Amino acid sequence: MNDDILKNYQSDCYPIYASLGVNAYLDFKKPSYLHHFTSSEDTEFYYSIQLFSKIPYHEETIYDKDNYFLALHLYNYDDLGIRMDIIQNAEFYDTFEEIIDTLYPVQASFLKHHRYAITFTGLEKYSIKDFSKTVASWKKTILEI
Repeated sequence: MNDDILKNYQSDCYPIYASLGVNAYLDFKKPSYLHHFTSSEDTEFYYSIQLFSKIPYHEETIYDKDNYFLALHLYNYDDLGIRMDIIQNAEFYDTFEEIIDTLYPVQASFLKHHRYAITFTGLEKYSIKDFSKTVASWKKTILEI
């Protein structure tokens, strides 16, 4: 998770979703801005997505601002094994629809690949620290498989 944007965030959060995509190959039959990062169909991509709300989702009103936090990290590795960050973005959004609009183009750019997800009810309160620890532990377990 992007520590800079959350550095001063002291409130609790309500986790919704975390996802990890591994061994993802671009679908060159679909137009995508991600084609600028490789011309090879053999390039593997990886991504991590984390989503939480500042309040339980069922309490959301049209007047609420910056309700949802989305962290998206898309990367691959060069020939030397060095990680190349392509997208590393974390910010707050007003609506869940904005989250979908942000995520869909990224996930739709890839052929079928391994996707792992951990879902939460969106009703259970976590501290930012506990949510980050839970996701980090889960990611570590997945990547060691």
